[in-house]
Amino acid sequence: ELRTSAPMINLRFFKIRDFSVGLLMIYLIALPQQFNYVLLPIFLQTVAGYDTRTTGLAMIVVPITTTFLSSLSGYLSDKYGPYRIAPIAIVIWIFGLIMMSGLSATPTLWDVAVRVLFIGCGVGLFFTPINSSILGSLPKEQSGIANGIMSVIRTMGQISGISIGAFIWTMQVNQLSGQRYADISQAPQAILHQGYSNTM
Repeated sequence: ELRTSAPMINLRFFKIRDFSVGLLMIYLIALPQQFNYVLLPIFLQTVAGYDTRTTGLAMIVVPITTTFLSSLSGYLSDKYGPYRIAPIAIVIWIFGLIMMSGLSATPTLWDVAVRVLFIGCGVGLFFTPINSSILGSLPKEQSGIANGIMSVIRTMGQISGISIGAFIWTMQVNQLSGQRYADISQAPQAILHQGYSNTM
């Protein structure tokens, strides 16, 4: 790629600080983001006893919040710069995850929605400024390549999050119960709850 006159991906792009740092931040956010998106519905149905409809209502808070905040975050990014908005978004998002780790075994829909709301606010405020920063770091004619790389990095983070999240929760449940479950949903509710809290 470095030697060809028309590389598929110009590796020199990774020497650009805004491009490389932006991609790293996308990966580091996408990993625990998907971590939570996969574990929370399982927790709500196997531990809290939610049906699929109620679980869906709890989870839909994130896309709704993200939709409303995406345009606002773009405006704030243009006005104050992406590297002022992104740290604020990360703090909000981390606060939501910390709150999620304190979720009881019998949460109300409101308990879940408030926690998910903070996560949604963090995600909604984060991705637009960072995407803008990454795209702005390269020439306009390379924006298609930049979008493709961002999608790959985001997907890698999400896949990693699913695998790591499932592994840690399973390991926690097995350690807490003192036995190995082929299906951890068969573990006692208290063990599942403690394992989820430890994982988060």
